[in-house]
Amino acid sequence: RTIHTEDAPTPTVHEPQAVQAGSFLFFSAQMATDYQNGLAPSARVNPSFPFFTSAAEQQVRYIVHNIDAICRAAGTTRDHLVRRRGLYTDFTEFFTSFVTWAEEFPDEPPASTTVRLPEPLLVPDCKVAIDLMAVIPD
Repeated sequence: RTIHTEDAPTPTVHEPQAVQAGSFLFFSAQMATDYQNGLAPSARVNPSFPFFTSAAEQQVRYIVHNIDAICRAAGTTRDHLVRRRGLYTDFTEFFTSFVTWAEEFPDEPPASTTVRLPEPLLVPDCKVAIDLMAVIPD
């Protein structure tokens, strides 16, 4: 079954937000986009304070918010994520984004793999895409 929630952006490309297959939940690649403005305005670094945060930190926080919404719609929580694959165009952003990820998942984060991809991602201003899998408990 496909998963859809109004609490997360709806892709404009031909893909659902996530797909449930049995007790598994497979997310479509998560990026910090609202599919209307390229990089979502709330995921951008404030140009008045460019050194207060990093692009990857802002983008990961935006993505985690959407992960929460999609998990709720599927009947699970982010505590049931079992795999994360981080796809980066710029490894200089990796450390900051992974620290942000660790803040969001302090106790038992999902198993993680990190891969560097050539630019650009589907949404050119996005520096990170996260591919996820979760379980939906009985």
